Amino acid sequence: AAFIPEDEIIDRMNALRLLAHNHPHSDAAAQATQDRAAALRTLLADRHRNAREVARAVYDGLAYLPRGSEGDAMVRGLVTRLVRLDLLSEAAELLEHQVFKRLRGAERSTVAADLAPLYLDDRRPSEALRVLRSTRVAGIDAQVLDRRRFLEATALERTGAPDAALELLQSASSASIELRAEIEWRSHRWADAAATYAAILGEATAPLNERQRNALLRAGAAYVLAGDEASFADLRAESVKRFGGFPEQELLGFMSLDGSEAGAGFMEAYRRLYAAEG
Repeated sequence: AAFIPEDEIIDRMNALRLLAHNHPHSDAAAQATQDRAAALRTLLADRHRNAREVARAVYDGLAYLPRGSEGDAMVRGLVTRLVRLDLLSEAAELLEHQVFKRLRGAERSTVAADLAPLYLDDRRPSEALRVLRSTRVAGIDAQVLDRRRFLEATALERTGAPDAALELLQSASSASIELRAEIEWRSHRWADAAATYAAILGEATAPLNERQRNALLRAGAAYVLAGDEASFADLRAESVKRFGGFPEQELLGFMSLDGSEAGAGFMEAYRRLYAAEG
């Protein structure tokens, strides 16, 4: 280990590991443990080294990380780098260790809400469910609880359980209303989706923001798909009254018509509206 150049830090860490393993009761092993911990800090501070290589070295040396918040902060910094590079599996592996080996209580639940999205982004919703369900505790912050419900509902839908997802969202805050509407839309619950999208509009006034404009169009389409022409007519009339000559007015008009000409007219109006915005 002493003869390995300091810039070959991973090879040096491996040599120190073997020394401590093969001669556990020696003074040299105690020194090797200290040296390896110092080398790990140096490795984590090196922003130019290959992040995947660093992640593997860190995972092999997790026992040598500083105890408490210092070590956790070092790992979280590396996780952030890995996510930026789309190295989701490596990032999840490190956070998995934090959640199930280092943390307890509310802190574990909070960090689990950072781990679950990595599994969702990596198309592993079952793993996200496992993490969230195994880290439930009472008394956590309301904002964290809402975030965990949002993530669990997302994971439930992606594992083919939209009913369970919607049931979970019934007790969630209004911040999750878009997710509820999207799940209803994707599962073809047209009447429910229309009502939820209409609720997103709330007391909106002109000019509508992008979120409200999307909700208005989705509400109109869902009413038509549900065959509820009366509710659609009410939505269109109320929209004209509240928002005036808003850009989506022509699109709503075509939604209420039947036949191929209506479809062609809708697409032409859609292209004009969004091409102009682009």
